Amino acid sequence: PDLQAALTTITSGGVDPIDVLGFDACLMAMVEVNYEIFPYASYAVASEESVPNDGWDYLSTLSWLVANPLSTPAQLASTIVSDYMNFYGVGGFETHSAADLSQISAIATAVTTFAIDLINAIPLYQNNMIDARSQTEEYMDRDYVDLYHFAQLIQVVIPDVGIQTDAQNVMNAITAAVISEGHGALNPDSHGLSIYFPFGGSNYLPSYETETEFAQDTMWDE
Repeated sequence: PDLQAALTTITSGGVDPIDVLGFDACLMAMVEVNYEIFPYASYAVASEESVPNDGWDYLSTLSWLVANPLSTPAQLASTIVSDYMNFYGVGGFETHSAADLSQISAIATAVTTFAIDLINAIPLYQNNMIDARSQTEEYMDRDYVDLYHFAQLIQVVIPDVGIQTDAQNVMNAITAAVISEGHGALNPDSHGLSIYFPFGGSNYLPSYETETEFAQDTMWDE
């Protein structure tokens, strides 16, 4: 909520949006974060995983920007991702991605349909859902998982054609939104956007339902 309030103020309620909003911070490449900020920026660049102490490769990225002052926001966002991954290499846990925020509402719509059909299928396929969640790519905070990978696993373990279609629609929406993505070998099933999905009810934060626009506007929290 504080992030949304700050962005509302500095963009005049989204009238003058930021071209590229970057997070040199851990675990920020979340559907929930992007949903909170999409009215106030065009692209977001962040990591699904934690970010090492050195952070971004500012020298390379800003040198590129000086040499390419007419670059588009999408080009700059993609360059940040590639510079970050080149700086750290692909042998570790690092991840980075750039998202087109105009596509985030489509992800929310796809997730809501996906969630409703999963809820209705719990009597038949609860154990399958648990299996899929247990295998999904997790990050430093294990309550955050790669959304694409979860949908991909659901598509495999649940034979219901409707749910398989829902899962594909979620994956397609993520593919449309993520314009650039990189990940190291220790996070092989990363696709650019994570989502809050604690494994077991004891870890669930009730504040999620009241403090994120995504939970209020979709059926994911249900």
